[in-house]
Amino acid sequence: MTEKKIDDVILFPVKSDGIGNVIVGENDHLLRRFGQLELITLTEKQPKLSLFRKRADEIFFVLSGEVQVSGEDMRSKSPSFGAGMAWTLKAQDSLGLLIPFGVKIDFTAQQESQILRLSTHEDGFDEEDSKEFI
Repeated sequence: MTEKKIDDVILFPVKSDGIGNVIVGENDHLLRRFGQLELITLTEKQPKLSLFRKRADEIFFVLSGEVQVSGEDMRSKSPSFGAGMAWTLKAQDSLGLLIPFGVKIDFTAQQESQILRLSTHEDGFDEEDSKEFI
């Protein structure tokens, strides 16, 4: 895996309107529709989650704790094919991470952590989709 920017991956701040946090708004143009919303909890017994979506974009938010995230571009026609990136996401940083279809992503937590996952399609939409706790 080559360490360089993966095309279409976006790390963005959550906006506050003074009352609450606006996670994704219509004008953000990140996702046009949502097919699945999931709350994932990583624990000492299940500290790692590996995801691959062939045709679904996803947005992730760390709600509690801290996770290490690594991604690899598996899209053979992408200019960044084979590239890898890594991030540490902390709940207090209020960041969202957009992962486009075709990018394999791994989450690892050293402590119990919760991740909110929004997806354009339900799990299993494509037969090549995979989701595995390790």
